[in-house]
Formats: sequence, structure tokens, C-alpha cells
Amino acid sequence: MAIADDAEIVVQAENISVVYPGHGATKAFKAVDDVSFEIRKGEVMGLVGESGSGKSTIGRAIMGLSPFTGQLKVYGKVLSELNNKERRNLRQRIGYVFQDPFGSFNPLLTLGEAIAEPMIVAGVGHHSGFWKKNLKEAMPRVEELLEMVQLPKDFASRFPHELSGGQRQRVGLARALALQPEFIIADEPTSALDVSVQKEVLKLFLDLQDELQFSCLFISHDLAVIDMVSDSISVLYHGEILEKGHGEQILTNPQHDYTKKLLASLPVPDPKIQRA
Repeated sequence: MAIADDAEIVVQAENISVVYPGHGATKAFKAVDDVSFEIRKGEVMGLVGESGSGKSTIGRAIMGLSPFTGQLKVYGKVLSELNNKERRNLRQRIGYVFQDPFGSFNPLLTLGEAIAEPMIVAGVGHHSGFWKKNLKEAMPRVEELLEMVQLPKDFASRFPHELSGGQRQRVGLARALALQPEFIIADEPTSALDVSVQKEVLKLFLDLQDELQFSCLFISHDLAVIDMVSDSISVLYHGEILEKGHGEQILTNPQHDYTKKLLASLPVPDPKIQRA
């Protein structure tokens, strides 16, 4: 989908760097190095790079969970100028889909409780005495979200271990949408899934994004996945963005050798062409 140049900017990063301090003999490590980008309303920006390139660190910085230098604006608010309460409130306006569709759930909560948890926390804070009352009030929205991700309503009473990986990731997407965020961070949401299941989850993501028009930072090491879901692509290597642009531009006319290597690594059906 073409995003208008004058569309509202949801996330704006200017010269962002993240350095993890050293401990003892371990030297300090610069995970993100002078990164700048914009994500506009309704845009899916694909961030592609190999493991350890700093992709997830950028997502955590946007959530206000990683210290950084530079300027980062989310919904027009400068993160470094917000107090702790304001940061917590801002995080509630951001949906997050985790890489591990099993490890991201509390095994003691039903799926309905897991989906409802962001709504309850946002509505009444951490007062556990309100849990049962507010869980009951949240259930109509929980059932609506399960239908949105094409799962039966009765899944609300199931536990995470009863579902397949693809089903759990659908629930993860439902949880990310619980507070109707305008911006979502999808951190390698399909990397743990089989190829056939991955395709189904990506199609669901695209359908929901088309319907709800949320903006998204979609993180992946797989350029084929990034190509399928993204309006624009940024290529990250060792914490630096090497090039960025519209998907077609990056895929048909890559400028950097690293991007060319990523493209060359994509599988093709013909084994002769693949070998070449």
C-alpha cells in the first residue's frame, strides 16, 4: 500500500544509539549505532537483518525499555521528556507481538485471561481484587478478538499448552490488539513457525492491518517475510541501517552488498537457479 508523504508520523527516530555497558572483562557493546527512520500512519516498516543486528533492541527502545541516546518520538511525544507514569501510559498504546508464541504466555492463565490482562491492567491498575469482576466485563471483547484472529470463542477457557504454535501466535496477535493500538511492534512473530503455518499467520496479519490500518514495525531476519508484509524496508547490519526505501526499490535495485547477499540467499523453486 502506498503511504502518502504527508501522512501523520507515528514513530520518529533521529540518530538513535543504544550501548550496553561492559561488566568486568566484558567490553561495552554498541547494539544500535546512529539509526534514523520514520513510520507513518498506516505504514508497515520492515526491519530486516541477521540475528544480533540490533532489531529487537530498536523495538525495546520504542517501548521505552532500553536506554538510548538521540531523539525518539512516539505519537508526537519525546520519550526522554516523559516521566515513568507517562511512559507506562504510552506503552499501553503500543501493541507487541513476541517471537516465542509459547514463552510469552503465563502458563497458569487461560488464553481468555491472557488476552484480557492488558485491558484489566490499563483499566484498574494492579489491584488484584478487581480481577474477577473486570475479567467478566472484558470477556465480550476477548471473544471478539478471538473471532478477529479466526479462533473459536471457547478457546478463551483453554491454556497455552493446549494450542499449536500457529494458534498461540494468533492469540498473541489478539492480545496485542486488545487495547486497540494504532501502532504495533511485531518482533519475529513467525520465525518459530513451520512454513505453511507461517503463511497463514502472515495472511491473517495482512488482513487485520488492512482492516484496522494500524502502523507497524515488523522485525524479521527473513527478507521474503519482510517483502510480503511491508510498505517500506530498512536493512540493519551490526546496529546500522545500511539502506532503506520502498519494498520494490530495495528488492529490485539494492545498493549495498549486504542487501544483495540477503536477496541472493532467498530460496527459489528451481534448484539450478538456486545453486547459481
